[in-house]
Amino acid sequence: MKKLRSLQKFWPGVFSPPAQNFLQPMASIAAWRVFLATVMGGCAVLILGNVTKSSMAGYGYGAVLFTALSWPYVPQLLKTIHWTDMTIAQSLLLLIASIGLGEVAQRILGFNPQAQGMKHMNWPIAIHLLWQFPLVLPVENLLLIGSMAWLWKFLRPTSPGNRLGVAVLSAALFGLWHVPFWGGWTMWTISLSVLPWTLYMMATGDILVPLIAHILMDVIAMISTFAPPNSVIIHLLWPLLGIGLILLGLGHSLYQDWRVKRRKIA
Repeated sequence: MKKLRSLQKFWPGVFSPPAQNFLQPMASIAAWRVFLATVMGGCAVLILGNVTKSSMAGYGYGAVLFTALSWPYVPQLLKTIHWTDMTIAQSLLLLIASIGLGEVAQRILGFNPQAQGMKHMNWPIAIHLLWQFPLVLPVENLLLIGSMAWLWKFLRPTSPGNRLGVAVLSAALFGLWHVPFWGGWTMWTISLSVLPWTLYMMATGDILVPLIAHILMDVIAMISTFAPPNSVIIHLLWPLLGIGLILLGLGHSLYQDWRVKRRKIA
C-alpha cells in the first residue's frame, strides 16, 4: 500500500487518476465528435496547406475546423490555462526532458531522420517559419490534446498500464501526423520527444507548459541549425529566450492585476 501511494505521488496521472483540469473539458464533448474534429483538423492542415501553398492557411483552417466540430471543447480548454510562479521553471524542465528523449531516440536509430528534409531549408526559410510558430505550434498542440481526449474517452482507462498507454498512443499519433512532412522514422523520434508532454498534461491538466516547451524547442532547433555561425542571434539566443520568458510572465501578471482591479471597480 505504501509503495502504491509513493508511486501515485511520484507519477500522478498514471498511477492515480489524471488531474480534473484534464478530465473536465472532455465532459463537454462526445468521443466521436472529438475524434472527428481531430481527424478533420489534421487533414485540413495537411491538405489545405498543400493546396494553398501556405502552411499558415492550412493551420488556420485546421484550427477553425477543430474548434467548430468540437465546440465547446476549445473554450473549456482555454479556461484551464493559468500562469503560475512555476510555469517558466516547469516549461524549462519539460523542454530538457523532450530534448533529452529526442536525442535518445536519434541515438537508438543512429541517424537524424529529419536531416534529409532539412537539406532543403536555409536561414531565410527558417526565419519565415519562426514567424509562423505563434499560430502553427498552438494548433499542433491542440491536435495532440484532441487525440488524447479521444483515446481517453474511447478506451476508458482504469489501470496505470492503460493510462500510460493513452499517453504513449497520443504521442505516437502526433509523431505519425508528422510523417508526411519528415518521413517515416520521424514518428519514432517525435513520439518520444512528445511523450513528456502527454504525461505532464495527464498529471497536471496544464496545457500551457507543454506549449511553451514546444515553442522553445522548435525555436532553439531552427536558430541553432540554420542561423549563420557568426550571427549575433547565435550568441544572444539564450539571453533573448530568458528575457522573452520573463516578459511573458510579467505581461501575464500585469493582465491579472488589471482583471482584479476591474472586478473591484465593477
